[in-house]
Amino acid sequence: MRFSGRLSEAIDGLLSGERWKAKALAAVVALALFRAFPSYDALDSDFVDQTWRHAEAKFDNPLADSGRIFPPEWHESNLAFRLTAPVLAHVLGLRRTGMLIASGIGGLVLLFSVLRVSYSIIPNKRVALFVCLATACAWPGAAAYHELRGGYYDATALCLLLLGLSTASAFLTGLWVFLAAWTDERALIASLFLFLFWIRKDYLQLRWSRPGKLAAILTAWAGYLALRLYLTANHVFVKLTGTGIGLSTLARQVNIVPIGIWTGLGGGWIIVAAGFIALLLEKRYLMAAA
Repeated sequence: MRFSGRLSEAIDGLLSGERWKAKALAAVVALALFRAFPSYDALDSDFVDQTWRHAEAKFDNPLADSGRIFPPEWHESNLAFRLTAPVLAHVLGLRRTGMLIASGIGGLVLLFSVLRVSYSIIPNKRVALFVCLATACAWPGAAAYHELRGGYYDATALCLLLLGLSTASAFLTGLWVFLAAWTDERALIASLFLFLFWIRKDYLQLRWSRPGKLAAILTAWAGYLALRLYLTANHVFVKLTGTGIGLSTLARQVNIVPIGIWTGLGGGWIIVAAGFIALLLEKRYLMAAA
């Protein structure tokens, strides 16, 4: 009891004052890195070094078609439409070290956005702190520090989506979703959660809580698809033909899908389960299904 009391006092002290979010973020990052520090020695391995040499080829010429440069069975051959990070690296003259630093900064922005969004939903500092800590200890929060291979932009895409979720501007929401889709195509699917976030269900009818933001997300989707079709039709890029995508790849990896789903959120599934149960108790079945 004495230890729990001191721990509670320490948390209250951490969350006191006007700068409690900055202090909470520093504590979360420190605890997450202490729990599992990145294996930076992997940067000296031949495999990781090769991924960065391949990624830097895209930095030098972001509009280069990866599908033509690399063999179809390589991961790099599927990166033709993942342009945000290469364009950033090209414009700022960044290489491996610079991109790793940028990824770390993006990780801080991501976790700070989680803190802000959590507190805006439930104005409880402890809840926000623990949601942020849970995120930092699962893949969404750890990717910025633990993904050391070149050409993997999961953390950047997640950061942009969280910025789209936390901003008050409809224009910026659309912009962040658009850039996230050009960072990783899977962000286009994940952005559906942003769309759901601004929808409220009232029995059988959907009530649009923020029509401006919903329109911005729809515009971002349409803009991404239109530009991608334009680039493909004009032969700037070829259609994706790599062997690392498609139903055949899913079939080969289906055995690891359950553990992949679990490790994506880890203990954060408690929050999802609690929300699901709450929606069922309120008979909001459509939103629960969504």
